[in-house]
Amino acid sequence: MPPPVMTPPPVLLALLVLLSPCLAHLTTICTSIAPSRCGEVTFYLGSFHDAYRGKHNITGSLVVTRPDGSTFAEAFSPEQECFSEAGTSGHRPCPAEDVGKNCHSRLSEDATVTCYTANPAGGTRVAPAANSCDAFPLQSGGYYNLSVRNFYVVVPHATAGVFQVTTDGAESAKGVLRYCGASGSIKRTPGSMYLPCNAGKPNVTDAWVNISREEDAPGPGTFDFEIPVPQCSPPTPAECPEGCVEATGIRSLTRRLLFAAAEDKPASEEDDVSEPADEEVVACPVGCVPVSRDLGALLLE
Repeated sequence: MPPPVMTPPPVLLALLVLLSPCLAHLTTICTSIAPSRCGEVTFYLGSFHDAYRGKHNITGSLVVTRPDGSTFAEAFSPEQECFSEAGTSGHRPCPAEDVGKNCHSRLSEDATVTCYTANPAGGTRVAPAANSCDAFPLQSGGYYNLSVRNFYVVVPHATAGVFQVTTDGAESAKGVLRYCGASGSIKRTPGSMYLPCNAGKPNVTDAWVNISREEDAPGPGTFDFEIPVPQCSPPTPAECPEGCVEATGIRSLTRRLLFAAAEDKPASEEDDVSEPADEEVVACPVGCVPVSRDLGALLLE
C-alpha cells in the first residue's frame, strides 16, 4: 500500500502563499488632500505584505507627473508607512477609513481621503471608488482583498488636474509594492489590466509569468488620477494706516532698495550730513513698515 499523501493544512497553505516570492503585493492606491495643506497631495499605496517578514523588501519609488508636466519622484521608505488593517472580510475597515484611522498623524482634520479603482469605461484614467473597499483588486479569496501596510509619499507644488502615477524599481519579486498584475488570480479578473494596483507593471514578461507559463497580461503600468488639489489663496494685503506701507511686495522692495542705496553712499563734503528735522515716528501694525514723508508719495503710487 503506498504511503498516504500528506496535504498541508489550509492555514499552512495560506502562509506558504503569502511568503511566496512569486506573488505580487500592491493592493490599493488612495490619496488625501486638505485645504489646510493646500498645494500638496499625498499618495498611499497599500500592500498585503508586512515589509519586515519573509525577507520582503521596500524597493522602488513613486513617480508622479504633475498636471503642469513637472515630475516628482520619491523612494518608498519605512519612515513613511502606516499600519493597515483594511480588508473586505470580517470587521476590517475599508481603505479610506483605514487611512484615516492608522495614518492620522499624516492627516489634518479637514482632509479628504479617496481610493481608486478601474474605470468602467476602461483606459488609464482611474475612477474614485464610491465604496473604498472596491479599490481592492479582489473582493474575496487570496490576499488581494486586504492590506497590512500603507506606504505614503507627499507630492508638493501640486495643482488641481490629472496626475500620471507609476512606480519605478518596485517590481522585484520580494518588493512589497510589486504590481498586482503578476498574479494569475488578478489576470483572470475582467478589466484587471486597468486596475491602478498595476502601477509599475513592466512592459516585458517577468519571472513570475515565466514560472507560471502564462502570458503576461497586456495593459498599462502608468495611470491617470484626476485630483482636485486645493490651491493656496494669495495672502490678504495688509491694511496699512497713513505713514505706513506693506512689508511685502514691490513697494516694500523699492523702499528697501532706496534706503540701502542711501545708506551705502559715502558721505562727502558736498553732502548735507546734518540731522534732518524731527519727524513724527509712526507706529505701524504687523505687516506694515513706516515710510518717510519724502518717499511716501513715491512708494504709495
